[in-house]
Amino acid sequence: MKLGPSDIDAEELKIDEIKKVVKILGIHFTYDQLLSDKLNFNTIIKSIRDLLNSWNWRGLTLLGKIQIIKSFAIPKILYRLSLVSANKTFIKEINQVLFNFVWKGKDKVKRLALINSVENGGLNMPHIESLIDTQRIVCIKKYMDDSPCSWKIILDHYLHRVGGSLLFHCNFEYTKLPLDLPDYYRECLTTWTKLTASTVSSLDEIVNQIIWNNKFICIGQNSVFNRKLFSLGLQKVGDLFNEICIKIHTTLQNLNALDLLFLNGLYDCLPLEWKKVMSNDPASVLIKVNHVRDDILLYSGNDVILLSESSSKEIYNILVSKISISPSAKKKWDAAYASTEQVLDWKSIYSNAFRCAIDTKTREFQYKILNRIIPLNDFLFKIGKTDSPLCSFCHSAEENISHFFFHCPLVVNFWQSIKHLMGGHELMEREAILGITETVENVFLKNHLILLGKQHIFKCKFNNSLPSTISFIKSLKAVFDSERLIAKQNDKI
Repeated sequence: MKLGPSDIDAEELKIDEIKKVVKILGIHFTYDQLLSDKLNFNTIIKSIRDLLNSWNWRGLTLLGKIQIIKSFAIPKILYRLSLVSANKTFIKEINQVLFNFVWKGKDKVKRLALINSVENGGLNMPHIESLIDTQRIVCIKKYMDDSPCSWKIILDHYLHRVGGSLLFHCNFEYTKLPLDLPDYYRECLTTWTKLTASTVSSLDEIVNQIIWNNKFICIGQNSVFNRKLFSLGLQKVGDLFNEICIKIHTTLQNLNALDLLFLNGLYDCLPLEWKKVMSNDPASVLIKVNHVRDDILLYSGNDVILLSESSSKEIYNILVSKISISPSAKKKWDAAYASTEQVLDWKSIYSNAFRCAIDTKTREFQYKILNRIIPLNDFLFKIGKTDSPLCSFCHSAEENISHFFFHCPLVVNFWQSIKHLMGGHELMEREAILGITETVENVFLKNHLILLGKQHIFKCKFNNSLPSTISFIKSLKAVFDSERLIAKQNDKI
């Protein structure tokens, strides 16, 4: 067994070593890591798989499935991982279960695109790794607050060598710290650096870097912390520059020969670029040093926010923004419709369906069009699901998105027949496919009519019928009555 840094046999201490599994609040604890993973993670995978399978027959939309995952699967996962360290194999397997439920097989949109917000081309699919990372950062945030908690004693003990809570004000890298932490706390520290790491280049940034535990200031392979020098006021790089280069060994008092030798060695470890920047303007170094312990900053691209003012949701959104990508179909639409004079407003394009329609099937339909995963004959023919790639209506051209929803002669007639419903608006191809993004009168109503028109065209394909103004207006009335009823129930009208 472990006793401090040493391995000691239980027999030497004349005590019985606990080898059985201990279960506390549904979590299994044991020294056998493989058994712990099996009891804590394998059971939860089976439970979630069975849960999601029970929803598979309901014909849910993508948005409905994601809501099921958020409501029923994510709480089970996060409860386990809020108490024990994450297992990479478990994360990989649970992701496979979740995405298989969403797509019923192979992914049709890249996972890092699906986790985006709606306005960035995603559907807010939960990202398990970022949710876990958020938990870890919130754990440190709670450790940093002033509320007394017994669990903080454990972390205080482990972090004593690096200054305790001071560590989280430092620009550290976990692998360079002289620490050996339990897996859970190691994950907390590693995750922390994802949001607090920043570039250091200007004089202001350099002189206000905390010396201690700094990943850029290492002796050997490790960053350093000296409690005595820290207590005497040596905190920032600007303080060290002042002590070594300006007021040579006069600011700090009660230093012995070893302390002075350490100070000079510490200065030698500063990056050469930092020394050059400070040497070019030595008079400004002390003026720019800020000795007030600032609130911790979290970095998201060009944005900076305060940790104390950040909610769990905001922290999660920052983490997701660092790894998410744009949908791959975006490049193809840009190539088709964008130009130097006409830049596509993608935030509006992605948001249109969610602004003008409340029906999830309509929203999902447009999402599939924007990601080019709507099943039309050009694709169905390639995978052997249809006998011909030609248009289901005119049978004269390949059935792709632009032809099927705009250029087909029968579809052109359909759009002309409902032109009066859109106030005489002359529909362009880009608007028919992506929606209207310009500021025009009744833009939400027009976008909703375009969406419903495309849905009607698509339904006609699978009903072996032709687009009809009469049947479209009937379906339009049903949508109107449905949304009017919902609006009344929500006191919107």
